[in-house]
Amino acid sequence: MSDPWKFKCRFTSMDRDIPPKFIPAYFINDTTVLCSSPGGWGRGDSVHVQLTLNGVDYSDNNFIFFYYNIGRHHPKSGPASGKNIKITVDGSGFRNESKIVCVLDKALYLPL
Repeated sequence: MSDPWKFKCRFTSMDRDIPPKFIPAYFINDTTVLCSSPGGWGRGDSVHVQLTLNGVDYSDNNFIFFYYNIGRHHPKSGPASGKNIKITVDGSGFRNESKIVCVLDKALYLPL
């Protein structure tokens, strides 16, 4: 098992010359690890995200995370089930891609 002090994600800017940021990683299951995205980058910025189990060796992947800014959303609330509700989100820094997902309260909702 990994040392919890060394189990983390590294976020390296692809757009600016700033040092990487390191965030603790959390094991969810055999195929999922959770890392909160650190602040300090602007909307539209992209970062390379890598995982380490030992604090030294990082994954060699091509995972890119894009920052965005949410200006407003509608509706402000909905049913507890979260089913059959369309949410409109206005903001900037969004990318025009077909595989967009929305995460609400740590639950992953895929588009219809």
